Amino acid sequence: MITRVLLMAVVVLGTQGCNEYQNKKSNPKPINIIPSEAFFVPGSSGGIYVLVEYLNPHMNIANLVLYDPITNLKVDSGRFMAICPLSDASFIPNPKEQFVKFENDTIWVRSETGKLACWMQKSGRN
Repeated sequence: MITRVLLMAVVVLGTQGCNEYQNKKSNPKPINIIPSEAFFVPGSSGGIYVLVEYLNPHMNIANLVLYDPITNLKVDSGRFMAICPLSDASFIPNPKEQFVKFENDTIWVRSETGKLACWMQKSGRN
């Protein structure tokens, strides 16, 4: 009788441990992977964290990594180019100061003259 009770206790406790392992395995918690060098660009949709890995300010090309501020996960990365109308062409020497708004997957850039005329667009070449 005691052997049956012990055997049932082992089976019940053993399956409970398996269920806890399965729950941890199927519902992993997101890991905070936003680097400290990334900066926040606000927007009406919540904004985005931007990490500048490489910047050529005179060609307006940058390798960027974008992070979701809610999940802390990387949502995009690659080579981005600043697109500016000819009348408002501008260099981007300081993206932390010049990336001012994130709207609908677009990072808006304030030109050196203060206009909000340029935006960062992902390049086909990465």
